[in-house]
Amino acid sequence: MAEIIESRRDMHIHLFRHGPSAYHEPAMLTYTQFGTWIDRYDAAGIRSMNEPYKMNVPPVPPAQSVLASDLPRAIETAHLLYPHAMIISNAVFREAHLPVLP
Repeated sequence: MAEIIESRRDMHIHLFRHGPSAYHEPAMLTYTQFGTWIDRYDAAGIRSMNEPYKMNVPPVPPAQSVLASDLPRAIETAHLLYPHAMIISNAVFREAHLPVLP
């Protein structure tokens, strides 16, 4: 038990927002279009990042494993920031779902 407690002292949790979405729609949507927008946004990954953008990404702390939501944008961001880490993705790590009006 002491080994487990000792190893937990070295654990650090860092939260990252996903990279910019590859999905773009007009700024104005009706409420009837909103559900489709959410579906398409959730299915999209992150925008291809050019070198100047990558240079503005701050250094990330080292990690052997990374937890991410199961959405493509979160998984792609995790791979971009931690290309050699084990990525563990699950829907439990998603943000709160936006409600859609009927």
